[in-house]
Amino acid sequence: MLDLRECLGGDPDTVALVCSYLFDERVHLNDVYEREGDRATQSWTQPYVPGRRFGAGEAQGLGRVADSVPCK
Repeated sequence: MLDLRECLGGDPDTVALVCSYLFDERVHLNDVYEREGDRATQSWTQPYVPGRRFGAGEAQGLGRVADSVPCK
């Protein structure tokens, strides 16, 4: 279990990488709009991750709840 309630954010690439382990296929996460330059950047889960994904079918079958560690 990932307890991210106390997290205030992070690098968008790291967020996308962590989210990539939780989805079975590519998912659009968000758009970031920059006024300077009038441009938007999309953030997507990664098509490849090292190691095993824990997608929809995997997350429910883990069978135990891990200790939560606050993100600070």
